[in-house]
Amino acid sequence: MSLKSVWRDWRVKVHDILEVGDGNPIGRVVNVFLIVLIIANGLAFAAETVPSLYDRYGPEFEAFNTFSVMVFTVEYVLRLWSSVEIPLLRRVPHWRARLDFALRPMMIIDLLAILPWYLYLFGRSTCAPCACSVCSACSNCFAIRRRC
Repeated sequence: MSLKSVWRDWRVKVHDILEVGDGNPIGRVVNVFLIVLIIANGLAFAAETVPSLYDRYGPEFEAFNTFSVMVFTVEYVLRLWSSVEIPLLRRVPHWRARLDFALRPMMIIDLLAILPWYLYLFGRSTCAPCACSVCSACSNCFAIRRRC
């Protein structure tokens, strides 16, 4: 068995898990996990807006947010990688199939959901009002939701 066929087998399995979903037992588990994670994110986001909860559990909220973005990033990348296994996209070159898939409305929405976190992460250097380094040396600032 060649490396290319092993790679394709993995890609087909990933596609079946993420896109076919309920037709695959692992896909069902992954779908339920993602739905629970989305609901938990909504609840955590709402809880973060309560100052007393944020003051007490701020680091935990930030850690959960980071975990969630990482999970959704892996899901996004795997969907994009395995999109060449969609029957309608098999006839075009892989780069074109992935581009066509990435331009679908749901994929754009998914990208817009995770992209701001990365823009913040790679764009932060100092907090202008208090000039602290990466908003970690100041009690007025807190990771993603700065309070400067």
